[in-house]
Amino acid sequence: MNQIEKGKCTEVGFIQKPHGLKGEVIVIFDNQFQKSSESFENYFIEIDGGLVPFFVSEDGIRYRNNESLIIKFDYIDSPQKAKEISGCKVFISNDELSMENSSEANNTLIGMNVIDKTSGELGTITSLDDFSGNIVITIKHPKSEILIPLSDKIIKKVDKKNRRLYLDCPEGLIDIYLE
Repeated sequence: MNQIEKGKCTEVGFIQKPHGLKGEVIVIFDNQFQKSSESFENYFIEIDGGLVPFFVSEDGIRYRNNESLIIKFDYIDSPQKAKEISGCKVFISNDELSMENSSEANNTLIGMNVIDKTSGELGTITSLDDFSGNIVITIKHPKSEILIPLSDKIIKKVDKKNRRLYLDCPEGLIDIYLE
């Protein structure tokens, strides 16, 4: 099986124990991932220090309680195989987390005022869109709409209290929309 670098993933919980006779496991999730844990497409399980991808079988997720799910992974088809991965940490790729969190970010960012380091105040964020995994904000500027791809390189500060997003956009990016 292929492994993925730990730096590209976030730990979201651990496999508590086997459940039932078909190889299902109980996965306990950290508080911050409980709400979105059912929507992840694949999980990475730490085995012998490396992260190995596991895919959820069709109809393989059921709620157990507020902090855990019962999950049936492909190729884990017996209590013995489920026991082998019990106690292992569970990770999600950062890419999948950022897509999952985009709806939360959507609620947080919409309506914020945007200030660029060079161009100054640009306007208000009216929407967040996902273009093939690239999150783009739409800013309502008096002259035109401005589209800015969000990345750690561009975002300098998020001031939730004052509802402001500070950016340092690449040279010429904003000029494309205002000329």
